[in-house]
Amino acid sequence: MDREYPAVDAQARVSARQGNIPGLHPGARPRGGRHELASAPQFHFPGELAKTAPELGSAGITGFIVEKSFPGFSVGKEIHKTGNRSSPTSELVFDNCEVPVENLLGVPINFYVQLDFPAFISFIDHIKGVKITIDQEMVVGLLGKDQKTYLKAGETVVLDGATALAYARDRHTANGDFDRSSRQMQVIMAVRDRILQFDMLPNLIASAPALYKDLAAGIHTNLNLQQIISLAWLASRIPKENIKQAVITEAGDGQVISGHDPFWGDILIPIPDKIRLLRDQIFTTGGPVSPAAVASDPKELMVAENGRVSVQNGTSSPGLAGRTGDYLKSQGMNVAEETNTNLTPYTIIIDYSGRPYTVAY
Repeated sequence: MDREYPAVDAQARVSARQGNIPGLHPGARPRGGRHELASAPQFHFPGELAKTAPELGSAGITGFIVEKSFPGFSVGKEIHKTGNRSSPTSELVFDNCEVPVENLLGVPINFYVQLDFPAFISFIDHIKGVKITIDQEMVVGLLGKDQKTYLKAGETVVLDGATALAYARDRHTANGDFDRSSRQMQVIMAVRDRILQFDMLPNLIASAPALYKDLAAGIHTNLNLQQIISLAWLASRIPKENIKQAVITEAGDGQVISGHDPFWGDILIPIPDKIRLLRDQIFTTGGPVSPAAVASDPKELMVAENGRVSVQNGTSSPGLAGRTGDYLKSQGMNVAEETNTNLTPYTIIIDYSGRPYTVAY
């Protein structure tokens, strides 16, 4: 098992060699609080990359964790490979398989809003732009146009919708994607500030039905219009200093470290414990949703993690999966399945959903 990469990266690396990037999966359609996957990719890995916005090309790809128990998901026949046979490879079949939104983050998400690029541009233009202080010199390209805009460091400017989108998406600065994540949060807060500074909220709410109708084609959400209006009023009363935000970064005591891959070259390797702690700081109010490094005993960490384990017997010894499952259960492990699989000369451990302490134990 390659512990240095998330599962979806493993699929991306292999599929890229076959020329399948960016078309790893034909499509994922938003449906309620879930995404619906259909048809089948060619390689068997724990994660799944799917096009959630095909019109955006590689910018419209999302990574999902697809669990074996999800309705509509099945594993096809094993594919016999030439050369590397260290792990079984099968076709994964998605027959309108619905994947919960929380499988993107690992925390429950009750409500969501997905806004596409044209709707974002229209909304920013509707509020007459957003005021942004540029922290470093940038040249940004406008989406779908052969046009560049120069932004000078230290200046405070009002960006229209197209330029605000280009500013939020640009990664060609010193810290690449880390800077981009910071700019995206900066733009979101600038939208809030713009609306509150000019007391736009009453007018926006009054015109909400017409505005929502105009933008509806680019908005995917499980909130109704009344709920959106109620949330807008609530958000306007939350002090800015009470809003939590953070960026996964390499700097200082960050959540990723630099590494090298013989195929991809320079890469970033996630530190799961630190990412979990940061996630919990942002998304929870009652303590960690997973143990991270809050205990030193490996068994305590494994039990607290409560990872679901599937034991598959790849030997010619009958009943081995059951005996192994019984032993793991006696150690406090959550064994959800005991079954047989294809013969293999190796013991293979696959971490489907980020349970490092279960793997280590």
